[in-house]
Amino acid sequence: MKEEDATPEGEEKPKLSNGELSSGGSGDSSGFFSLSADELESYRLAGVISASRKKRSLKAILKVVAAIGLICALAFAVYLLWPSSVVRVPNLLGKNLSEAIEIARKASLEPQVSGWEYSQKQKKGEVISQKPPSGKSVRKGSRLKLTVSKGLKPLAGSEDVQGLDISAESTALQTAKGKTVCIDPGHGEGILGEEWIDPELRRMVFADEGARGISTGNPEYSIALDLSGKLLSLLDEEGVKVVLTRNSNDVKLNNIDRAEIANSVSANLSVHIHCSYSSDSRKNGITTYYPKRNEWTESFYEKSKLAALYIQSELVKSCKATDNGVFQRDDLACFNWSKVPTVQVEVGYLSNRGDDASLADDDFRWSLAWGLRSGITKFLSEQ
Repeated sequence: MKEEDATPEGEEKPKLSNGELSSGGSGDSSGFFSLSADELESYRLAGVISASRKKRSLKAILKVVAAIGLICALAFAVYLLWPSSVVRVPNLLGKNLSEAIEIARKASLEPQVSGWEYSQKQKKGEVISQKPPSGKSVRKGSRLKLTVSKGLKPLAGSEDVQGLDISAESTALQTAKGKTVCIDPGHGEGILGEEWIDPELRRMVFADEGARGISTGNPEYSIALDLSGKLLSLLDEEGVKVVLTRNSNDVKLNNIDRAEIANSVSANLSVHIHCSYSSDSRKNGITTYYPKRNEWTESFYEKSKLAALYIQSELVKSCKATDNGVFQRDDLACFNWSKVPTVQVEVGYLSNRGDDASLADDDFRWSLAWGLRSGITKFLSEQ
């Protein structure tokens, strides 16, 4: 039903202004649609209030700008002062080895000698190349591989003509010069059978060819020989006299023979290099053994213990491997038949997949060689 347009009695009907629509039921066409162009320009709906523009305060704007600037400055300060996990590789080319190592370590990098080469430009002991190159951004603790000069290549049939020494060697390296180290790469091809543990022939043990990598199948004797060769090159560059008990894998030596080789050259230290193997595949890391004090080892017991401590410490530092510590043993023929300070280093577990993979890596073996070199020279410097 249509509602009637009525006004209650006593109330006046609201009047329409000039700009309002006439809503009466009479069909009057006056109102908005009858406005002229000039009237339309100023027309406003009833009850609508037009907001007037307010002037923006310059002071308020400056406050906002200042706040934003302060936030940016604080963010930049945090960026500059917050410890970064990334560093830039320093330029070590032409630096002598001792200085290069010091600079690299101050930059939170791990320096590593990856090789030695003859050079027509660089003096003996100076860095020829580095990897990564200088200026590159790397994570802290990254390895920095260095190739070091061996000096001028000797002329065929002549004496070594390098005649150039490293200018800033450490005291340890200087005092290690001229001393003798016997390096024994453990095991070898073939099975040797039983051997006597002690000079009084009280006990016998079975001498075998060693372990093999659980994943790689790499033989212990091959790893030991490669590592020994790397160690020989590092010690030789420091002026240390090195004697290898073997330089190939097809040489059969029992542990008594190995001890006698070190005795025959009156070595300042004899180092036997081996790998470990365990029924527990979780075991990993580096272990160093030294002789237990007894009637055969009394004269060199203390020196052997000191060498073991130095070598274990430097190996773990160089390789960042698990530190299994140092231990005494009285069941090794190479100890009981020795007459010179001696240690046996187990550089990793071939029964552990991680260690097996690391020992197959040439870079890792260089790290081992570098750690052995550092520990040995520290020991020799005190003899």
